[in-house]
Amino acid sequence: MMIAIVIMGLMAATVVPAYRNKVEKARVTKACANLITLRKGQANYFIKNNSFYSGGVDATFCDLIGLSPIVFSGDFIYNTDSSGNCTATRMGGQNSGLTITLYEDGHWNAGGFPPDVWPSDLH
Repeated sequence: MMIAIVIMGLMAATVVPAYRNKVEKARVTKACANLITLRKGQANYFIKNNSFYSGGVDATFCDLIGLSPIVFSGDFIYNTDSSGNCTATRMGGQNSGLTITLYEDGHWNAGGFPPDVWPSDLH
């Protein structure tokens, strides 16, 4: 009986961290997809206004790019800057405070997120 409890404890010790990483990877992947959408919105905004939108991703900006603000709520706070860069800062969880950046020229900065939660197609 005691051996079974020890084995179950060891299994839990390996399964739980792997599950958390999978969940975090899904969140980061969604944030990256949202940043791609924001970058497209920035390009459209630039075409209409000859400047990039700078500030938080609020209802005004979402309305300008034709998206619901709900798309950008959740585990990250999204921002844009006057250079056309888009950021997503993790709120809560194991990587709280880390920021992903999608630069206007298309390259990424993982902002300290561990490689096991970073989408493999963006390395």
